[in-house]
Amino acid sequence: MLLYFCCLFYLLTISGVSFCQNIFVTTKGCDVVCVTNSSSGLSWNSEIENKSDVNYVSQYIPNPSTSFDCDIKEYDMQTKNYYEIKPWTLKTKISNEIILDRRWEEMKIFSTTTRQEYVPVRNLGPNFDIPMSIRTKRAAYIYLCNGPDPPRSTCLLFVLKEFEMNSYNLLDENYWTHFTLSKKGNDTSLKNAKGEIILELRHNVSDNSHMLVQSRSAPGLWKIHEIDYIYTEKETNDTRLGPPIDIKDNFTCISMLVSMCESCQLKLKLKSDNLLLKEETYQPQNNQKKWFEIKFTVENIVVDSAHLFVSTIGRNKSGDFWKIDKVRLCQKREFRVIKTDREAECQLVEDYTLVSSANSEPKIESTCPENTVGTFCVPCHWIYPSHNCDKIRVCTEYKLGRTACWCSAGLTNLPRCQDACAEGRYGLSCNKTCGNCSSRNLKCDAKNGTYLSTCVKNYVGPQCDRSSIVAANFPT
Repeated sequence: MLLYFCCLFYLLTISGVSFCQNIFVTTKGCDVVCVTNSSSGLSWNSEIENKSDVNYVSQYIPNPSTSFDCDIKEYDMQTKNYYEIKPWTLKTKISNEIILDRRWEEMKIFSTTTRQEYVPVRNLGPNFDIPMSIRTKRAAYIYLCNGPDPPRSTCLLFVLKEFEMNSYNLLDENYWTHFTLSKKGNDTSLKNAKGEIILELRHNVSDNSHMLVQSRSAPGLWKIHEIDYIYTEKETNDTRLGPPIDIKDNFTCISMLVSMCESCQLKLKLKSDNLLLKEETYQPQNNQKKWFEIKFTVENIVVDSAHLFVSTIGRNKSGDFWKIDKVRLCQKREFRVIKTDREAECQLVEDYTLVSSANSEPKIESTCPENTVGTFCVPCHWIYPSHNCDKIRVCTEYKLGRTACWCSAGLTNLPRCQDACAEGRYGLSCNKTCGNCSSRNLKCDAKNGTYLSTCVKNYVGPQCDRSSIVAANFPT
Protein backbone atom coordinates (compact mmCIF):
# COMPACT_ATOMS: atom_id res chain seq x y z
CA MET A 1 0.00 0.00 0.00
CA LEU A 2 1.30 3.43 -0.98
CA LEU A 3 0.13 6.08 1.49
CA TYR A 4 0.63 9.82 1.05
CA PHE A 5 0.51 11.46 4.45
CA CYS A 6 -0.11 15.01 5.55
CA CYS A 7 -0.48 16.00 9.22
CA LEU A 8 -1.17 19.31 10.93
CA PHE A 9 -0.97 20.40 14.56
CA TYR A 10 -2.89 23.65 14.40
CA LEU A 11 -4.52 26.18 16.69
CA LEU A 12 -7.25 28.51 15.47
CA THR A 13 -7.76 31.66 17.50
CA ILE A 14 -10.84 32.80 15.55
CA SER A 15 -9.58 36.30 14.84
CA GLY A 16 -11.96 38.68 13.14
CA VAL A 17 -15.09 36.73 14.13
CA SER A 18 -17.96 38.67 15.65
CA PHE A 19 -19.35 37.34 18.93
CA CYS A 20 -22.79 38.77 19.63
CA GLN A 21 -25.63 37.81 21.91
CA ASN A 22 -27.58 36.09 19.12
CA ILE A 23 -28.68 33.15 21.27
CA PHE A 24 -29.86 32.41 24.78
CA VAL A 25 -30.89 29.22 26.58
CA THR A 26 -33.87 28.74 28.88
CA THR A 27 -34.58 25.84 31.23
CA LYS A 28 -37.96 25.02 32.76
CA GLY A 29 -38.04 21.67 34.55
CA CYS A 30 -36.68 19.11 32.10
CA ASP A 31 -37.34 21.28 29.03
CA VAL A 32 -34.22 23.04 27.74
CA VAL A 33 -34.65 25.43 24.81
CA CYS A 34 -32.08 27.35 22.76
CA VAL A 35 -33.45 30.52 21.10
CA THR A 36 -31.89 32.59 18.31
CA ASN A 37 -32.78 35.62 16.21
CA SER A 38 -30.07 34.80 13.65
CA SER A 39 -30.09 32.77 10.42
CA SER A 40 -27.24 30.55 11.63
CA GLY A 41 -27.62 26.84 12.24
CA LEU A 42 -27.97 25.69 15.87
CA SER A 43 -26.57 22.62 17.58
CA TRP A 44 -26.90 21.02 21.01
CA ASN A 45 -23.40 19.87 21.91
CA SER A 46 -23.61 17.28 24.67
CA GLU A 47 -21.00 14.61 25.36
CA ILE A 48 -20.15 12.61 22.23
CA GLU A 49 -21.10 8.98 22.56
CA ASN A 50 -20.02 6.14 20.28
CA LYS A 51 -23.25 6.52 18.29
CA SER A 52 -24.39 10.16 18.53
CA ASP A 53 -26.20 10.57 15.24
CA VAL A 54 -29.25 12.58 16.38
CA ASN A 55 -29.90 15.83 14.52
CA TYR A 56 -31.63 18.68 16.35
CA VAL A 57 -33.64 20.70 13.82
CA SER A 58 -34.88 24.15 14.82
CA GLN A 59 -38.47 25.35 14.54
CA TYR A 60 -39.81 28.86 14.11
CA ILE A 61 -41.86 30.56 16.82
CA PRO A 62 -44.48 31.86 17.40
CA ASN A 63 -46.34 30.10 14.58
CA PRO A 64 -45.77 26.58 13.22
CA SER A 65 -45.11 25.83 9.57
CA THR A 66 -47.87 26.29 7.00
CA SER A 67 -49.04 24.34 3.95
CA PHE A 68 -47.18 26.88 1.79
CA ASP A 69 -43.77 26.06 3.30
CA CYS A 70 -41.41 23.87 1.27
CA ASP A 71 -37.94 22.61 2.17
CA ILE A 72 -37.16 21.76 -1.51
CA LYS A 73 -36.29 18.07 -1.29
CA GLU A 74 -35.96 15.13 -3.64
CA TYR A 75 -39.03 12.85 -3.71
CA ASP A 76 -41.08 15.55 -1.95
CA MET A 77 -44.51 15.97 -3.57
CA GLN A 78 -44.75 19.66 -2.63
CA THR A 79 -41.42 20.27 -4.39
CA LYS A 80 -42.48 18.26 -7.45
CA ASN A 81 -45.91 19.86 -7.81
CA TYR A 82 -45.12 23.50 -7.08
CA TYR A 83 -41.38 24.19 -7.47
CA GLU A 84 -39.94 21.93 -10.18
CA ILE A 85 -41.57 24.19 -12.75
CA LYS A 86 -39.66 24.59 -16.02
CA PRO A 87 -37.06 25.98 -16.39
CA TRP A 88 -36.45 25.41 -12.64
CA THR A 89 -34.91 21.99 -11.91
CA LEU A 90 -34.17 20.20 -8.63
CA LYS A 91 -30.52 19.79 -7.63
CA THR A 92 -29.26 17.48 -4.89
CA LYS A 93 -25.52 17.87 -4.53
CA ILE A 94 -22.62 18.67 -2.27
CA SER A 95 -22.40 22.41 -1.91
CA ASN A 96 -19.33 24.13 -3.35
CA GLU A 97 -19.17 26.28 -0.22
CA ILE A 98 -19.54 25.83 3.52
CA ILE A 99 -23.24 26.03 4.49
CA LEU A 100 -23.85 27.25 8.06
CA ASP A 101 -27.44 28.53 7.86
CA ARG A 102 -30.38 26.52 9.25
CA ARG A 103 -30.00 23.88 6.50
CA TRP A 104 -26.84 22.75 8.32
CA GLU A 105 -29.03 21.28 11.07
CA GLU A 106 -30.61 18.77 8.65
CA MET A 107 -27.36 17.44 7.17
CA LYS A 108 -26.66 13.77 7.86
CA ILE A 109 -24.33 12.99 10.77
CA PHE A 110 -21.62 10.36 10.32
CA SER A 111 -20.34 8.84 13.58
CA THR A 112 -16.85 7.50 14.10
CA THR A 113 -15.95 5.39 17.13
CA THR A 114 -12.82 4.38 19.04
CA ARG A 115 -12.79 0.98 17.32
CA GLN A 116 -10.60 2.38 14.52
CA GLU A 117 -13.16 1.51 11.87
CA TYR A 118 -13.19 3.36 8.56
CA VAL A 119 -16.50 5.14 7.88
CA PRO A 120 -17.28 5.70 4.17
CA VAL A 121 -18.91 9.07 3.57
CA ARG A 122 -18.67 9.76 -0.16
CA ASN A 123 -17.73 8.55 -3.63
CA LEU A 124 -15.92 11.35 -5.44
CA GLY A 125 -15.17 12.52 -8.96
CA PRO A 126 -11.72 13.44 -10.30
CA ASN A 127 -11.98 17.04 -9.00
CA PHE A 128 -14.09 18.20 -6.07
CA ASP A 129 -14.80 20.62 -3.22
CA ILE A 130 -16.18 18.88 -0.10
CA PRO A 131 -17.33 21.23 2.72
CA MET A 132 -17.57 19.43 6.06
CA SER A 133 -18.00 19.95 9.81
CA ILE A 134 -16.24 17.93 12.53
CA ARG A 135 -16.56 17.42 16.30
CA THR A 136 -13.94 15.24 17.98
CA LYS A 137 -10.85 15.51 20.17
CA ARG A 138 -7.19 14.70 19.68
CA ALA A 139 -7.25 13.77 15.98
CA ALA A 140 -9.39 13.41 12.88
CA TYR A 141 -8.32 11.28 9.89
CA ILE A 142 -9.52 11.78 6.31
CA TYR A 143 -8.66 9.11 3.71
CA LEU A 144 -8.94 9.59 -0.05
CA CYS A 145 -8.43 6.13 -1.57
CA ASN A 146 -8.74 4.25 -4.85
CA GLY A 147 -10.71 1.51 -3.06
CA PRO A 148 -13.15 1.09 -0.15
CA ASP A 149 -10.59 -0.50 2.23
CA PRO A 150 -7.68 1.82 3.14
CA PRO A 151 -5.25 -0.95 4.27
CA ARG A 152 -5.58 -2.55 0.82
CA SER A 153 -5.73 0.66 -1.21
CA THR A 154 -3.57 3.53 -2.31
CA CYS A 155 -4.64 6.53 -0.25
CA LEU A 156 -4.01 10.13 0.60
CA LEU A 157 -4.28 10.68 4.37
CA PHE A 158 -4.99 14.03 6.01
CA VAL A 159 -4.59 14.18 9.80
CA LEU A 160 -5.89 17.07 11.93
CA LYS A 161 -4.74 17.33 15.55
CA GLU A 162 -5.64 19.77 18.32
CA PHE A 163 -3.63 21.70 20.87
CA GLU A 164 -4.82 21.58 24.48
CA MET A 165 -4.88 25.35 25.14
CA ASN A 166 -7.33 27.84 26.60
CA SER A 167 -8.50 29.07 23.22
CA TYR A 168 -10.63 27.98 20.30
CA ASN A 169 -9.05 25.00 18.55
CA LEU A 170 -9.27 24.04 14.93
CA LEU A 171 -10.54 20.69 16.21
CA ASP A 172 -12.55 20.27 19.41
CA GLU A 173 -14.99 17.81 20.99
CA ASN A 174 -17.13 20.60 22.47
CA TYR A 175 -18.08 22.46 19.28
CA TRP A 176 -18.26 22.02 15.53
CA THR A 177 -15.52 23.41 13.29
CA HIS A 178 -15.70 23.62 9.51
CA PHE A 179 -13.42 22.83 6.56
CA THR A 180 -13.35 22.37 2.79
CA LEU A 181 -11.44 19.49 1.23
CA SER A 182 -10.53 20.31 -2.39
CA LYS A 183 -8.85 18.46 -5.27
CA LYS A 184 -7.85 19.94 -8.59
CA GLY A 185 -5.57 17.86 -10.77
CA ASN A 186 -2.67 16.63 -8.66
CA ASP A 187 -3.21 19.19 -5.89
CA THR A 188 -5.33 18.34 -2.83
CA SER A 189 -5.82 20.81 0.01
CA LEU A 190 -7.78 21.35 3.22
CA LYS A 191 -9.06 24.85 4.03
CA ASN A 192 -10.51 26.29 7.22
CA ALA A 193 -13.83 28.13 7.43
CA LYS A 194 -12.17 31.39 6.36
CA GLY A 195 -10.87 29.77 3.14
CA GLU A 196 -7.23 29.67 4.31
CA ILE A 197 -5.23 26.62 3.20
CA ILE A 198 -4.08 24.71 6.27
CA LEU A 199 -2.95 21.47 4.61
CA GLU A 200 -1.76 20.98 1.04
CA LEU A 201 -0.44 17.92 -0.78
CA ARG A 202 0.86 17.52 -4.35
CA HIS A 203 0.78 13.94 -5.62
CA ASN A 204 0.47 11.73 -8.69
CA VAL A 205 -2.39 9.55 -7.45
CA SER A 206 -5.08 9.83 -10.11
CA ASP A 207 -7.86 7.84 -8.42
CA ASN A 208 -9.15 9.15 -5.06
CA SER A 209 -12.78 8.22 -5.56
CA HIS A 210 -13.44 6.83 -2.04
CA MET A 211 -13.59 9.18 0.96
CA LEU A 212 -13.47 7.57 4.40
CA VAL A 213 -13.07 9.12 7.87
CA GLN A 214 -11.82 7.93 11.24
CA SER A 215 -11.23 9.34 14.73
CA ARG A 216 -9.44 6.41 16.51
CA SER A 217 -8.75 7.75 20.02
CA ALA A 218 -12.17 9.35 20.66
CA PRO A 219 -15.69 9.26 19.19
CA GLY A 220 -16.28 11.80 16.46
CA LEU A 221 -19.16 13.43 14.56
CA TRP A 222 -18.96 14.50 10.92
CA LYS A 223 -21.24 16.31 8.47
CA ILE A 224 -20.84 16.62 4.70
CA HIS A 225 -22.55 19.76 3.38
CA GLU A 226 -25.07 18.37 0.89
CA ILE A 227 -28.18 20.41 0.07
CA ASP A 228 -31.26 20.39 -2.18
CA TYR A 229 -32.48 23.44 -4.12
CA ILE A 230 -34.13 24.48 -7.36
CA TYR A 231 -31.88 25.90 -10.04
CA THR A 232 -31.99 27.63 -13.42
CA GLU A 233 -29.55 29.32 -15.78
CA LYS A 234 -32.26 30.88 -17.90
CA GLU A 235 -34.02 34.22 -17.70
CA THR A 236 -37.67 33.74 -16.80
CA ASN A 237 -40.74 35.92 -16.51
CA ASP A 238 -43.44 35.40 -13.86
CA THR A 239 -43.01 31.72 -13.07
CA ARG A 240 -45.58 30.81 -10.43
CA LEU A 241 -44.01 29.10 -7.41
CA GLY A 242 -45.79 27.43 -4.51
CA PRO A 243 -49.44 26.80 -3.69
CA PRO A 244 -51.95 29.62 -3.08
CA ILE A 245 -51.19 31.81 -0.06
CA ASP A 246 -54.00 32.38 2.43
CA ILE A 247 -53.91 36.01 3.55
CA LYS A 248 -54.41 36.64 7.28
CA ASP A 249 -54.66 40.03 8.97
CA ASN A 250 -54.13 41.80 5.61
CA PHE A 251 -50.44 40.79 5.72
CA THR A 252 -48.07 38.18 4.37
CA CYS A 253 -44.31 37.63 4.53
CA ILE A 254 -42.47 35.19 2.25
CA SER A 255 -38.94 34.06 3.13
CA MET A 256 -36.49 32.09 0.98
CA LEU A 257 -32.79 31.36 0.75
CA VAL A 258 -31.32 32.43 -2.59
CA SER A 259 -28.03 32.43 -4.44
CA MET A 260 -27.29 34.04 -7.81
CA CYS A 261 -24.48 35.45 -9.93
CA GLU A 262 -23.12 38.85 -8.87
CA SER A 263 -24.88 40.79 -11.63
CA CYS A 264 -28.07 38.70 -11.62
CA GLN A 265 -31.40 39.81 -10.16
CA LEU A 266 -34.46 38.00 -8.77
CA LYS A 267 -37.86 39.68 -8.94
CA LEU A 268 -40.77 38.58 -6.71
CA LYS A 269 -44.39 39.51 -7.32
CA LEU A 270 -47.49 38.83 -5.25
CA LYS A 271 -50.61 38.72 -7.42
CA SER A 272 -54.27 37.89 -6.98
CA ASP A 273 -55.72 37.01 -10.39
CA ASN A 274 -54.65 40.01 -12.49
CA LEU A 275 -54.19 42.34 -9.53
CA LEU A 276 -50.53 43.11 -8.71
CA LEU A 277 -50.24 43.55 -4.93
CA LYS A 278 -46.48 44.20 -4.75
CA GLU A 279 -43.23 43.50 -6.56
CA GLU A 280 -39.65 43.75 -5.37
CA THR A 281 -36.27 43.04 -6.97
CA TYR A 282 -33.27 41.52 -5.15
CA GLN A 283 -29.60 41.12 -6.05
CA PRO A 284 -26.40 40.26 -4.16
CA GLN A 285 -24.84 43.09 -2.17
CA ASN A 286 -21.15 43.75 -1.57
CA ASN A 287 -19.62 41.27 0.91
CA GLN A 288 -22.88 39.30 1.02
CA LYS A 289 -22.71 35.53 1.42
CA LYS A 290 -23.27 33.43 -1.69
CA TRP A 291 -26.50 32.19 -0.08
CA PHE A 292 -28.60 34.80 1.68
CA GLU A 293 -32.14 35.11 3.02
CA ILE A 294 -34.69 37.48 1.56
CA LYS A 295 -38.01 38.41 3.17
CA PHE A 296 -40.73 39.70 0.87
CA THR A 297 -43.36 41.45 3.02
CA VAL A 298 -46.69 42.78 1.79
CA GLU A 299 -49.10 44.80 3.97
CA ASN A 300 -52.59 46.24 3.60
CA ILE A 301 -53.75 43.33 1.44
CA VAL A 302 -57.46 43.48 0.62
CA VAL A 303 -57.86 39.96 -0.88
CA ASP A 304 -58.14 36.56 0.82
CA SER A 305 -55.72 34.63 -1.38
CA ALA A 306 -52.72 35.35 -3.62
CA HIS A 307 -49.90 33.66 -5.59
CA LEU A 308 -46.13 34.16 -5.68
CA PHE A 309 -44.42 34.74 -9.02
CA VAL A 310 -40.66 34.72 -9.67
CA SER A 311 -38.71 36.31 -12.51
CA THR A 312 -34.96 35.97 -13.19
CA ILE A 313 -33.05 38.85 -14.77
CA GLY A 314 -29.50 38.26 -16.06
CA ARG A 315 -26.88 39.38 -18.56
CA ASN A 316 -27.74 36.75 -21.22
CA LYS A 317 -24.24 35.38 -20.79
CA SER A 318 -22.78 32.08 -19.66
CA GLY A 319 -22.35 32.10 -15.91
CA ASP A 320 -25.86 33.36 -15.14
CA PHE A 321 -27.55 31.23 -12.48
CA TRP A 322 -30.23 31.39 -9.80
CA LYS A 323 -30.85 29.04 -6.84
CA ILE A 324 -33.80 28.95 -4.40
CA ASP A 325 -34.26 26.91 -1.21
CA LYS A 326 -36.36 26.85 1.99
CA VAL A 327 -39.43 28.79 0.86
CA ARG A 328 -41.82 29.58 3.72
CA LEU A 329 -44.24 32.08 5.20
CA CYS A 330 -42.59 34.28 7.82
CA GLN A 331 -43.71 36.64 10.60
CA LYS A 332 -42.97 40.26 11.41
CA ARG A 333 -41.24 39.11 14.61
CA GLU A 334 -39.98 35.54 14.82
CA PHE A 335 -37.28 33.40 16.37
CA ARG A 336 -36.00 29.84 16.02
CA VAL A 337 -35.69 27.27 18.79
CA ILE A 338 -34.17 23.83 19.29
CA LYS A 339 -35.12 21.72 22.28
CA THR A 340 -33.53 18.98 24.37
CA ASP A 341 -34.21 17.24 27.67
CA ARG A 342 -30.65 17.28 29.00
CA GLU A 343 -28.04 19.82 30.08
CA ALA A 344 -25.88 20.78 27.10
CA GLU A 345 -24.21 23.67 25.29
CA CYS A 346 -25.98 25.38 22.41
CA GLN A 347 -23.73 26.41 19.53
CA LEU A 348 -24.37 29.07 16.93
CA VAL A 349 -22.45 27.16 14.26
CA GLU A 350 -21.77 30.21 12.10
CA ASP A 351 -19.49 31.97 14.60
CA TYR A 352 -18.62 29.45 17.36
CA THR A 353 -20.78 31.16 20.01
CA LEU A 354 -21.50 28.69 22.85
CA VAL A 355 -24.06 29.06 25.64
CA SER A 356 -24.31 26.50 28.43
CA SER A 357 -27.73 25.51 29.78
CA ALA A 358 -26.37 25.17 33.34
CA ASN A 359 -23.93 27.73 34.65
CA SER A 360 -23.84 29.75 37.85
CA GLU A 361 -21.56 32.64 36.92
CA PRO A 362 -22.63 36.18 37.86
CA LYS A 363 -26.17 37.18 36.92
CA ILE A 364 -27.01 39.65 34.18
CA GLU A 365 -29.58 42.43 34.48
CA SER A 366 -32.61 42.13 32.20
CA THR A 367 -34.94 44.95 31.22
CA CYS A 368 -37.58 42.71 29.62
CA PRO A 369 -41.26 43.32 30.40
CA GLU A 370 -43.12 40.83 32.57
CA ASN A 371 -43.78 37.42 30.95
CA THR A 372 -41.03 37.89 28.39
CA VAL A 373 -37.59 36.40 28.66
CA GLY A 374 -34.05 36.37 27.26
CA THR A 375 -31.87 38.86 25.47
CA PHE A 376 -34.60 39.58 22.89
CA CYS A 377 -37.55 39.63 25.37
CA VAL A 378 -39.37 36.69 23.79
CA PRO A 379 -42.88 36.02 25.17
CA CYS A 380 -42.61 32.99 27.45
CA HIS A 381 -45.67 31.28 25.96
CA TRP A 382 -43.93 31.23 22.57
CA ILE A 383 -41.18 29.10 24.08
CA TYR A 384 -43.27 27.12 26.57
CA PRO A 385 -46.86 27.07 25.23
CA SER A 386 -49.57 27.48 27.91
CA HIS A 387 -46.94 28.47 30.51
CA ASN A 388 -45.76 31.77 31.93
CA CYS A 389 -42.26 32.78 33.02
CA ASP A 390 -42.38 30.97 36.39
CA LYS A 391 -39.34 28.92 37.40
CA ILE A 392 -37.23 29.57 34.32
CA ARG A 393 -33.44 29.79 34.22
CA VAL A 394 -31.97 31.95 31.44
CA CYS A 395 -28.36 31.74 30.24
CA THR A 396 -26.48 33.78 27.66
CA GLU A 397 -22.90 34.48 26.60
CA TYR A 398 -21.57 37.58 28.37
CA LYS A 399 -17.95 37.38 27.24
CA LEU A 400 -16.05 35.19 24.79
CA GLY A 401 -16.54 31.55 25.75
CA ARG A 402 -18.25 32.30 29.10
CA THR A 403 -21.89 31.98 30.06
CA ALA A 404 -23.87 33.81 32.72
CA CYS A 405 -27.34 32.84 33.96
CA TRP A 406 -30.14 34.37 35.99
CA CYS A 407 -33.39 33.13 37.50
CA SER A 408 -36.82 34.32 36.43
CA ALA A 409 -38.46 36.97 38.59
CA GLY A 410 -39.13 35.95 42.18
CA LEU A 411 -36.65 33.05 42.29
CA THR A 412 -33.03 32.56 43.31
CA ASN A 413 -30.31 29.95 43.89
CA LEU A 414 -28.70 29.06 40.57
CA PRO A 415 -28.71 26.67 38.88
CA ARG A 416 -32.02 25.23 40.12
CA CYS A 417 -33.87 28.55 40.49
CA GLN A 418 -36.50 26.99 42.75
CA ASP A 419 -36.13 29.06 45.94
CA ALA A 420 -38.29 32.13 46.56
CA CYS A 421 -36.67 35.50 47.15
CA ALA A 422 -35.68 36.38 50.69
CA GLU A 423 -37.87 38.87 52.51
CA GLY A 424 -37.33 42.39 51.20
CA ARG A 425 -36.11 41.28 47.76
CA TYR A 426 -37.84 40.74 44.37
CA GLY A 427 -37.26 40.62 40.62
CA LEU A 428 -34.89 38.68 38.37
CA SER A 429 -32.58 36.60 40.57
CA CYS A 430 -34.00 38.66 43.49
CA ASN A 431 -31.75 41.58 42.58
CA LYS A 432 -34.14 44.39 43.62
CA THR A 433 -35.15 45.77 47.03
CA CYS A 434 -38.79 46.03 48.08
CA GLY A 435 -40.31 49.48 48.69
CA ASN A 436 -41.93 51.03 51.78
CA CYS A 437 -45.13 49.27 52.77
CA SER A 438 -47.20 50.38 55.80
CA SER A 439 -47.39 46.79 57.07
CA ARG A 440 -44.02 45.50 58.25
CA ASN A 441 -45.28 41.92 58.18
CA LEU A 442 -46.36 42.05 54.54
CA LYS A 443 -43.85 41.00 51.89
CA CYS A 444 -43.81 42.59 48.46
CA ASP A 445 -44.62 40.39 45.48
CA ALA A 446 -41.44 38.45 44.70
CA LYS A 447 -41.93 38.85 40.94
CA ASN A 448 -42.75 42.52 40.50
CA GLY A 449 -42.34 44.12 43.96
CA THR A 450 -45.96 45.27 44.29
CA TYR A 451 -47.95 45.45 47.56
CA LEU A 452 -51.58 44.74 48.37
CA SER A 453 -51.44 47.09 51.37
CA THR A 454 -50.94 50.86 51.58
CA CYS A 455 -47.58 52.60 51.52
CA VAL A 456 -45.93 54.39 54.42
CA LYS A 457 -46.28 58.14 54.60
CA ASN A 458 -44.62 60.09 51.79
CA TYR A 459 -44.39 57.04 49.44
CA VAL A 460 -46.74 56.08 46.58
CA GLY A 461 -47.00 53.66 43.67
CA PRO A 462 -47.77 49.93 43.39
CA GLN A 463 -44.26 49.20 44.68
CA CYS A 464 -44.26 51.96 47.30
CA ASP A 465 -40.98 53.22 45.92
CA ARG A 466 -41.85 56.73 44.68
CA SER A 467 -41.71 59.76 46.95
CA SER A 468 -44.93 61.78 47.19
CA ILE A 469 -43.10 64.90 48.31
CA VAL A 470 -42.81 67.48 45.54
CA ALA A 471 -39.83 69.73 45.98
CA ALA A 472 -40.73 73.43 45.99
CA ASN A 473 -38.60 76.14 44.50
CA PHE A 474 -38.37 79.10 46.86
CA PRO A 475 -36.75 82.40 45.86
CA THR A 476 -33.38 82.93 47.42
